[in-house]
Amino acid sequence: MIDNVAAGQEASCPQPLVGATRLIVVTAADINAPGALLATYERSSADAPWTSVGGLREAVVGLKGLAWGGPWRHLARDGEPLKQEGDRRSPAGIYRMGAPFGFEASSDAGYLQLATDQHICVEDVRSDLYGQIVKRSAIAPGIKFDQMRAEPLYRTGLVVDYPADRERKAGSCIFIHVWRKPGQGTAGCVALEETNVTELRAWASAAPSAIAILPAGAAERFPGCLP
Repeated sequence: MIDNVAAGQEASCPQPLVGATRLIVVTAADINAPGALLATYERSSADAPWTSVGGLREAVVGLKGLAWGGPWRHLARDGEPLKQEGDRRSPAGIYRMGAPFGFEASSDAGYLQLATDQHICVEDVRSDLYGQIVKRSAIAPGIKFDQMRAEPLYRTGLVVDYPADRERKAGSCIFIHVWRKPGQGTAGCVALEETNVTELRAWASAAPSAIAILPAGAAERFPGCLP
C-alpha cells in the first residue's frame, strides 16, 4: 500500500490526477534512452492511497528517450530536453488517458475501432486540428497526418490525452501501442508487448485513468502526488 495523499496535496496535484482512480507510471532509467518499466496503481477514491496492481512490465519510450511535454517545460532541469514535434522523444509529464483503440471490435468503454480515413491523427502544426484524431475529410490537402488504420503497431492501444501546443510545436499523437521488439524505441509513444497492451487497454478504459511518463527520480517534482 502506498502512503495516503492528503486533501491539500491532492488539490495541488496536476489536474490529470484529480478524480483519477487508476494510474500508469512509466519510468525511463535514462532520459536519453528508450528503455523503461511500466507499473500500474489503483485507488478507491481521490483521497485514498494508491495500491500497486499488476506488477512491473517492460516497456519502451521514444527512440531518443524522453523530453518534457508542453505543460511541464518548467520542470526541466539543466540539460533535460523539451518536447518538439518529430524529435523521437516521448513527452515527460502527467496526462489523462484517452480512448482505447484497435483494429478489431471491442466492448472497451469509448473504444475506437480504427477505419481508413476515419481515424487520422494530425501531426502538422499548420493545421488547427494539430494533435487531434479526425476524419481525413476534415483536413486540408498537404497536411501531414498519421493514418492510424495503416499502422500495424496500432492494432491495439490507448490514446494519451497529450495537449497539443502548436505555437511551441510541442509534439502530437501520443499513444500506448504494440512495440516492434523489446528495447526498440518509438517515434514518441510508449510501447509494450501486445498482450500487455490489450490488458492495459481494458484496465485503463474501465475507470478514470492517468499516466505519468517520467525519467528516474523525477516523481519528486510532484510532491505528494504520485506513488
